[in-house]
Amino acid sequence: MTSAEVCDATVVFIYRLPHLNLRLRSRLQTKLRLVSHMFAMGDWVPDITRRLEQSEEDSVLYLWRIPHKKSP
Repeated sequence: MTSAEVCDATVVFIYRLPHLNLRLRSRLQTKLRLVSHMFAMGDWVPDITRRLEQSEEDSVLYLWRIPHKKSP
């Protein structure tokens, strides 16, 4: 899926490749929490990062609160 309506969402969970995440950034509304499984959002530094250790492969979850703080 490359298109979804997110304008009324308060939480968005994504599992998309990094180059697709970059396209999404301009469409995100204020007062939104964005959670990504495994893939970052370019130069955005996550507010929270959690590594989930599993038996076969580790996973990483990222959380950003929008509006996002600008990177230094």
